[in-house]
Amino acid sequence: MYFRCKQCGGIFSLNETCKDRFNITQTKEFENNEYFIVHHLSVPSYMLQHNNYSTKGWLLARELLFQFIYNNLTPDQARKQNRHILDNGNRKWNLNNTQKLTEVERIKWSFTLWNVRYNVAEEYCEDIKHWARSIFEDTKEIVKRINWIKIV
Repeated sequence: MYFRCKQCGGIFSLNETCKDRFNITQTKEFENNEYFIVHHLSVPSYMLQHNNYSTKGWLLARELLFQFIYNNLTPDQARKQNRHILDNGNRKWNLNNTQKLTEVERIKWSFTLWNVRYNVAEEYCEDIKHWARSIFEDTKEIVKRINWIKIV
């Protein structure tokens, strides 16, 4: 018997959910530096795919994911670059608890956390990078529509 995640479509056994798998992988990341080197990709990938950010937070996280993947932005550079945007004292919007981007619920994801191998660090890192790229690609049309709506 299996459980299908409503947000990403990943298929898990009944005794495991996406959140359970995410917690397992995050524990591995914090216990082992060989896993942790993709932490800046694993967290936004999970959060984007499960629509855990507000609309503005989702769009910002997706942009950061793009910067990490295609422009080789480092986590340190991202923190420095976005300190003023993400600082709670400066930010006038909520990262998680406001309106969600409803279009995310309709995406048919090409790769999910269910597909990520996590028993060997090298495979894990490879799969997390693939997952991050797939999320960026799977969301291109939504972002294009959102930007078009803003222009019109």
